[in-house]
Amino acid sequence: MLELPTRIPDRAAPLARRRWTAAGWTALCDTGEAPDRLLRGLLAVQFERYGAGASVRAGAEAARLLAADAGTLRWADLLRAVDGLSDGPADAPSVVVGIEATESAGADLMFTAAHAEVEVAFRPAAYPPGTVERILDHLERLAAQLADDPDLPLSALDLLTPQDRAVNGGTPAELPDHPPVTLHQLVSLQTWRTPDAEAIRHGTASMTYRQLEIAANQLAHRLTAHVPPGGVVAVAGERRIGLFVALLATLKAGGVFLYLDPDQPAARLAEFLDLSDARLVLRGPGAVLPATALPVVEFDALPAPDPSMPRTAPNVVVGPEDPAYVLFTSGSTGVPKGVLRSHRLHTSTILLQSGLYGFGSADRHLLKLVISARELFLPLTTGGTAVVADQGGERDDRYLVELIRRERISVISFVPSMLRVLSANAGFAACADLRQIFVGGEALPPDLEESLRAMGYGVDNAYVLTEADHVASRGEPVPGGGSGASVLGEPRNARVYLCDDRGRLVPPGVVGEILVGGPGLASGYVGDPVRTAERFIANPFGDPQAPIVFRTGDLARHRPDGLLEYHGRRDLQIKVRGQRVEPTDVEHHLREHPGVHDVAVVGYPDAEQGGMVVAFLVPVDGATPDDHDLRRFLRQRLPEYMVPRYLVRLARLPQLPSGKVDRQALRAPAAARPEDLGPPAPPGTETQRRVRELWQRVLHAGPVGIDDDFTQLGGDSLRVLVLRSAIEDEFGTTVELALLLGASTIRAQAELLTGGSVTAAPAPAVTPPGGGSRALAAAERQRRGALRGAQAARRSSSS
Repeated sequence: MLELPTRIPDRAAPLARRRWTAAGWTALCDTGEAPDRLLRGLLAVQFERYGAGASVRAGAEAARLLAADAGTLRWADLLRAVDGLSDGPADAPSVVVGIEATESAGADLMFTAAHAEVEVAFRPAAYPPGTVERILDHLERLAAQLADDPDLPLSALDLLTPQDRAVNGGTPAELPDHPPVTLHQLVSLQTWRTPDAEAIRHGTASMTYRQLEIAANQLAHRLTAHVPPGGVVAVAGERRIGLFVALLATLKAGGVFLYLDPDQPAARLAEFLDLSDARLVLRGPGAVLPATALPVVEFDALPAPDPSMPRTAPNVVVGPEDPAYVLFTSGSTGVPKGVLRSHRLHTSTILLQSGLYGFGSADRHLLKLVISARELFLPLTTGGTAVVADQGGERDDRYLVELIRRERISVISFVPSMLRVLSANAGFAACADLRQIFVGGEALPPDLEESLRAMGYGVDNAYVLTEADHVASRGEPVPGGGSGASVLGEPRNARVYLCDDRGRLVPPGVVGEILVGGPGLASGYVGDPVRTAERFIANPFGDPQAPIVFRTGDLARHRPDGLLEYHGRRDLQIKVRGQRVEPTDVEHHLREHPGVHDVAVVGYPDAEQGGMVVAFLVPVDGATPDDHDLRRFLRQRLPEYMVPRYLVRLARLPQLPSGKVDRQALRAPAAARPEDLGPPAPPGTETQRRVRELWQRVLHAGPVGIDDDFTQLGGDSLRVLVLRSAIEDEFGTTVELALLLGASTIRAQAELLTGGSVTAAPAPAVTPPGGGSRALAAAERQRRGALRGAQAARRSSSS
């Protein structure tokens, strides 16, 4: 496995040396060209393919030519550009490769060419075992190809060995062979197995598998009169049992469902309806609908059998390659992208995961997301029970922990940012029935993973995309503890290729863009053949099991153990709380504001939420739109997670010589106080002072006034949970989340705490004078005590 040096090793250590000759190198030397020049040319090509992490003293002109190569550069052109560098004695020309530029400065890797023999000197501390040998293997492949055909374009040279190809891309036999079934067929099969078992529960209401099947079949018959096979059905309503009956019924009727989330702005939902070409709206309790002329069919929160309707499914033919639903995500052009996700995309993942973790009738799965095949169809196809969380409950850690405990839930799925909030709740470590946590959507921080595993829970860290499900996952801790980067795991339900910017496979250990294909791949973008053709391309590596691959834009490398390690993105896209955000999508809507002349939106890493969105604004001359107005304007058009945390005003945007915005010059603000808030009002009471200290800690903010709004200082739905926990620890009370959300200033929250709108904690820890830090430390001790108790109980039950 190739691993280039990332740190300077001990320079006092002696260089290891070896001599290298190979048939390709010998044949290349027979052309009469000077060996040192040949060697510099070969190494220039080789290390240009390796990308960042290595440098080669082969000449500035050679590097320029390789960087600008449009596929026509030939070997002779490169040799003419190789400078006459000589870092060693005149009779022994050398090429120095590595972090340092010269041998005198202590090079990590040095090649010296003399006739048909090359001496290689390297520092063993800089390169793991086998790395130098792999570099020489690549060198031999290049030399052999050029000796055989010196007129071959350099872009066509193949660097990879057969061993490299076995890692990058794998072999067709590695893809699992899943039966060709649909999601609703799997549910019907499970109904036949366990008709009287509880399939889905919400509060005190529930349905058996038989009841769910009959209700979905009967509603499906009503739908077939309105929707042809493959037609899109918009399903709207709050998260209740009837909503999931409606989704299942849509599939049984041959339809493709589109969920209209009531948390999305009405303007955004109208876009979804228009872009998807929906034929019908299924409306349930709590539905939020934009104005539409589409026919509407109502459904109940808990459907009852209809004696006038057939109890069996309608006779509609649906195949595994047909789409099951449309999922919209942020689009770089300001227009949302609707991804068509097929039945096979999910059935293949479900069959894989049920085999990996042995899910069955004893498992109870938390169902908090409407669009989640893992949370809905995984339990319904393995005989388990899907336990539905109340609408809005997915954002309340206290409610979730109590639900998991009370309903004996054994399987949950969360993004890391919410898991961090949950893990800080003392009760989370004591959920006796919880056994498996699925994590995805964001990079999983090593400390959070370690904490979850220390509680005794199984953790599956999955790399999933809107366009491809369960690309890779990891169910075990990172071997050797990891390096701090996010380790995605190994390909599970997909063929994964890592490629350079020219579409060529990179050697293991080198960072490349992830291309993915296989049964978990989506069908493309609904109504958008141009973007579909750009990202869903014919497999250039000729694998019949993955004829189409998706260009993800994500960067990764293969570690020495073969696991995929995430290394960011090629483009501007970021994830906020597991949700995809295209900064240019936010820019598009901000430019529609009459007070905004120009704008650049940038995503920055955020340890708590995966990423944060910052907008840099150039106001229209004379206009002074305040933060509150701008955020209200955006919330009417975009979901909450896409609204920038900070709005920074500039006289002009920095530009590159090309005229494009220089995004690298835009720095994330250090929790700066918005200019339009004015001077911060100081606290007037001891309670206000203590609450202000908690705000500053949670928001990582400087000056905070008691009349500032929480959201204007960068607060959001996740940070309000952290704030509630901090307030409860500080004051030894419990605070209702709804009350805290309604009290958005320090003054209002202090009144809550002194006006009797909170309740005494069941077992409050008395807060010592000096407050916050001691209370938080006491809460941490309480959490760890609960963790130890839970671990002891698990060990006792397993022994």
